[in-house]
Formats: sequence, C-alpha cells, structure tokens
Amino acid sequence: MEITREDLHKLVDHLPECEWEVSYWVLLAHLKQHDPMLWRLMTAPEDDEELTEEEILAIEEGREDFRNGNWITQEELEERLRALP
Repeated sequence: MEITREDLHKLVDHLPECEWEVSYWVLLAHLKQHDPMLWRLMTAPEDDEELTEEEILAIEEGREDFRNGNWITQEELEERLRALP
C-alpha cells in the first residue's frame, strides 16, 4: 500500500487533540534525520523583531527582481560558488 500525503492528512485530522504534541515531536524527530536544514528552520525561534525600512526595501527589490526573471537556480549558484578562487 502506498501512503500518500492525503492519507497522512486524514490521519492527523482524526488524531485526538491530546495526541497532537507527541505526534508532532515524533514527526519532527524523523524530519531531523532526513532533512536537517528543514528541521532547523522549523525549530528556530520566531523572529519577532520589526523590519527596518532598509530591510523592507531589500525585500521589495528582491520580489521585483523575481517578478522580472532576474534570478538563478540553486544549481547555478552552486556552480558559481565552486568557480570562485
């Protein structure tokens, strides 16, 4: 039997609320083993600092660059970094 994302969603939807925390930590432990970077992102403390005007402008510029197609893939970035002296 192939388990789909939908199957997992149904399972979670039917868990009693008292089981949510234990289930969360079990899944998080699996995530740490299989995708440490995503685990770090999910367990990082929430950044509750206000954005500065400079940061807001940088975000807007980045979004504009993306909309205009001014971006590269992860693979291209890695190639460029490997080519650096």
